[in-house]
Amino acid sequence: MTEYNVGYRKPPTAYRFKKGVSGNPKGRPRRQFDAAKVLASILNGPVKYKDHTGIVTTKRSIAVMRKLGYEAALGNPRSARAFLALFETIQRSSNEPIVIVIENALPDD
Repeated sequence: MTEYNVGYRKPPTAYRFKKGVSGNPKGRPRRQFDAAKVLASILNGPVKYKDHTGIVTTKRSIAVMRKLGYEAALGNPRSARAFLALFETIQRSSNEPIVIVIENALPDD
């Protein structure tokens, strides 16, 4: 058997990578899917919409709540139900009571 020099970039033969065997048999772990983070990133993203003042840029969550409140005020029952459910959830989680004032809701006869 010939003499083998061990040194820089020449590991001993017993410690070399074995042929056909991976250096990382389990592989890199898969990234866990976090639906809450995905939803938060979507709702916190910017969106532009047209308002009476012009084009406004805001968070998507605020735009969705504005639209839901607008549709509920127009008389859409599904939007009203969803808006009130959202309102109750927010009111339960906050320390201060939230008051909604509705003016000129009924037409004058």
